[in-house]
Amino acid sequence: MTNMNPETGIRYGIVAANSLHGDVICELQANGKDLHWEEFSKEIERSLRAEVDYGDHDDDPDFDFDEDLDFRMENAADHFYDDEPVHEFDYQGVKGRTTWLGGALLVWVFESKWTTNARLCSPCVPNCCDLDSPDPDGYEGYDVNPEWRTK
Repeated sequence: MTNMNPETGIRYGIVAANSLHGDVICELQANGKDLHWEEFSKEIERSLRAEVDYGDHDDDPDFDFDEDLDFRMENAADHFYDDEPVHEFDYQGVKGRTTWLGGALLVWVFESKWTTNARLCSPCVPNCCDLDSPDPDGYEGYDVNPEWRTK
């Protein structure tokens, strides 16, 4: 079933970032793995490997793969822009990922030591617990650390 932890059977949770303290969101984005940058970086390396495999650098005795890759990565970092970055994190007992829906930043919770009962999300995120809509008669889903929430 979608949006459910296959090992535990507990539904994933999702919460609007504006329901959480700003410092928590900053922590998730500053120290989480930037998945778009990771994919972009892999593409740069694949491109350089393809050049080497094609023989583009055979005539250059000073060519150093790692040095060239570092140069390309630094140059790419100066020009890389992502207006909706996605970060994967494992922070304070919560494993998850940020995502965007209609321009709004959301936080997925894939695994956590906290759970709650909540209503299910709309069809945009089927079978997932809407952590902004707690309901004692709702479905069990992974939740964020209660200290992350704004009052």
